[in-house]
Amino acid sequence: MHPLLVPFLLLPLLLPAHAGSIQQGNACNPLNTHLNPANKQLTGDCDSTAFCSSNTTGYDLPQGSAGVCRPKGCRRDEYPFGYDSSSYIPPRCGTGQFCPDEEDSCQPLLALGSPCQLNRDDECLPPASPLAEQLSSERNVDGAICLNFQCLWANVSLGQGCEVENTVYTGYYPGGGTFYDVVSRDNCATGGYCDGVQRVCMPTADVGGTCSADKECDSYNCLPTSLCGPPADSASTVPAYIWVALALGIFLCALLTTLGLYVVHRRQRARQQRQREEYWAEQDQYREVLARARGSLQPALTPTQGGLGGQGWGRYRDDPREGQESSEGSLVLALQAQGESRGSAESTPPGQRRRRSGL
Repeated sequence: MHPLLVPFLLLPLLLPAHAGSIQQGNACNPLNTHLNPANKQLTGDCDSTAFCSSNTTGYDLPQGSAGVCRPKGCRRDEYPFGYDSSSYIPPRCGTGQFCPDEEDSCQPLLALGSPCQLNRDDECLPPASPLAEQLSSERNVDGAICLNFQCLWANVSLGQGCEVENTVYTGYYPGGGTFYDVVSRDNCATGGYCDGVQRVCMPTADVGGTCSADKECDSYNCLPTSLCGPPADSASTVPAYIWVALALGIFLCALLTTLGLYVVHRRQRARQQRQREEYWAEQDQYREVLARARGSLQPALTPTQGGLGGQGWGRYRDDPREGQESSEGSLVLALQAQGESRGSAESTPPGQRRRRSGL
């Protein structure tokens, strides 16, 4: 951590926040390094790949310059902002070390009571292993916590004096309005919170208990109804009647689909059956017509006149093919004659039909 940074963290946070744009090797002013009043993020003159350091490295800078932008020596995030694929990315700190907000270099963990940066619980040295596991929670790092820029342990029991830190964050609505969110942190052990008035640890409430702030609930979720709700990251529980309604809906949908398919297929089968019946009825009619036509051709099988002097019996058609051809031709002629007679009957007006029948 830069030695000049800690005093500046205690100054009033009234300086204008602006994003740094000065690149590495150029002059900067360490006095411009401060916390953004809105989001409490460290900002200064240098861009996201550098920090402003005092001019002790021999850079040729103009007179009156107090610092220079140097490349960052460590990183806190797995994927830091501002670096491209060809840039050198500083390493992350190992066990027993931390990377401060300015990310100048890795520093050893700070002992109990040492100055620390805002919300940087990971900068403080936690207690020994058995006690660290007992004090560890989502509101600290292995039992260590940074309150009011000082490393403490979250080990204060119920009824004992405690330290509290209230931090105001500024949020912005989509329409342009602002709102404020107050985050209250303390060094009470798990199951307690520090009362802002009495400054003693009080027991937290279970789900459904009354509350006025998130810290007063075990779930750290105080609803607008002033009742402790379930944790914000808890899974939603679906009532049993919803599962029953869902199962019935699925069953009814499957049943209606089956019935619909049955009705459609039944109608289709009935239509196909009618078509088959009409087809076979038509075939029966053709069969009857052919039978009548064959009956009318029976005289063709009798002896023909002619022969010797026209007095004797004629010859029979001994060739079966000749008889078959003659029969088929006669059948065709009979069918054509029947069709013509039927067509003429249909085309003749009823009056003419009666006159012809009278003749």
